[in-house]
Amino acid sequence: MVVAVVACFASAVVPTLPASAGTRDLVERSASEPTTLMLGGRSNWLTLIELADDGLTTRSVQGIRDPEARSYRFTVDGEDLLVTDAMVQASTAWTTRHSVLSRLVVRKGDAYWDGRKLDLGRVTVERVFEAIPWKGGVMATARTYRRKSFFERWPFKGAFMETEDIEPFCLVYFDSTTLRGEAQYLFGKHTEPFFVLFSPVGTTR
Repeated sequence: MVVAVVACFASAVVPTLPASAGTRDLVERSASEPTTLMLGGRSNWLTLIELADDGLTTRSVQGIRDPEARSYRFTVDGEDLLVTDAMVQASTAWTTRHSVLSRLVVRKGDAYWDGRKLDLGRVTVERVFEAIPWKGGVMATARTYRRKSFFERWPFKGAFMETEDIEPFCLVYFDSTTLRGEAQYLFGKHTEPFFVLFSPVGTTR
């Protein structure tokens, strides 16, 4: 199942809500979820984000620009996908309307949901760009860094300057009930917005 959700961690103070306030309204707000969420839609690349029991996976699909139709054509899992300006506008409207960015805050490298600290493992969160509810949880695009011990750094391990340390663009997904989640490095100096589809791939040919 292809899934993508965006979460943005703001630097403003968010009021603390009761622990039971998070899950029910996420389910209600995501009742009209799109069938598919990706990154991109405004260029000739799409990044499909999949959520499975073993965590997040991503894969990129290259498309072709059609100047006459003012659109991009992709092939996803053997099916044609034509991304038009109208679809991009509908995607932006949905993600803006369902944004939960205001409920996320970053303090001293940690992220908080409704005032409660998230468990993302050994990760420092610097900034979050976008956030929407998905399947009872929250998926986010963010800038995060893996926390390393002294002996996990150069010259003991790795390069002097690693790609993931140069302003990384990452995905963050967490369960809004348990507050546990993960962060996954994506590109580098790149910030793609989420792109949502309201019909299954193959129905827009």
